[in-house]
Amino acid sequence: TSHAVTVPLTLGKNQPCLQAAPAGNIWYGATSLRLVLETPVAPPQTYELDFSSSTLQPITPIDDEHRTLYHQESVFVPSADGTRIPLSLFYLNDREEDTSSYSLWNLFAKAGQTSNQESTSRESEKNRPVVLLGYGAYGESVNLGYDPVLVSLLHKGYVVAFAHTRGGGELGKSWHHAGRDERKIKSIEDFEACAFYLKNRWKDRLIIKGFSAAGIMMGAAVNRQPALFDAMVLTNPFLDLYCTMKNPDLPLTVHEWDEFGNPLKDQNMDRLLQSYCPITNVAAETDDYPRCLLIGALDDENVPFWNATIFAKKIRDRRINK
Repeated sequence: TSHAVTVPLTLGKNQPCLQAAPAGNIWYGATSLRLVLETPVAPPQTYELDFSSSTLQPITPIDDEHRTLYHQESVFVPSADGTRIPLSLFYLNDREEDTSSYSLWNLFAKAGQTSNQESTSRESEKNRPVVLLGYGAYGESVNLGYDPVLVSLLHKGYVVAFAHTRGGGELGKSWHHAGRDERKIKSIEDFEACAFYLKNRWKDRLIIKGFSAAGIMMGAAVNRQPALFDAMVLTNPFLDLYCTMKNPDLPLTVHEWDEFGNPLKDQNMDRLLQSYCPITNVAAETDDYPRCLLIGALDDENVPFWNATIFAKKIRDRRINK
């Protein structure tokens, strides 16, 4: 007889932004569970959770240097319809940090609350450039795994932010469904709200970075609010949404209808896709557009390189001051 057990668990100190995954659990009769925990600024570390005592013990040596070097913060940003969007922040400490504990399972429980620690941080923080990452599609959570490239940005004074918009999987299937199909526009609004928050808080350059399906969310946001962003970096971006969804002969179009909707069977969906497709909606005058680095690949069957080249050409052709 099998049964499910809920174990309350507190993981670490000063780590509100964690990524956890099971590790090497192949014995069904085990009395413990091994987990790998990591953040963008902390390499993977293995822990063992004992079911009987609900205690978590490290298996691999722990490097706690990141706890004092980097500030990790979770805030909630109101989107256009009032929904609170989780935003994970990382930046280099300028002062001694509070070391109060955070619960992984209760990560989003304090939505909308501002702690004394956060207030103190904002009083002393300086203007910083920000890199904002996101994805917002297919029910996939934003990757919060260790990334030494992002760590190097922190040491150059940047804030690294992760927008957990609707369409992703951070808050379960309902969060995914709230940002797919006819509700895809919600993920775009969520991303814009996170961008406005960051720009107002740090009052410096705002760079957005994404890949593949993130191109829809970010490309649409840039079309709608070009002056908000200072630079955009997209790798193999999906930008030609409208034409792709209308061509069932392309390899993945029929599969993508479940995520973005089928314009061939629904005139309302046709108009909706056309209204926010990044390539379709490049502004007639693009002098306010941010600097763009668009990287395509000749061997990517999922997202052909012309998504990036057509978008870039439209921006160039429509500039007033060429």
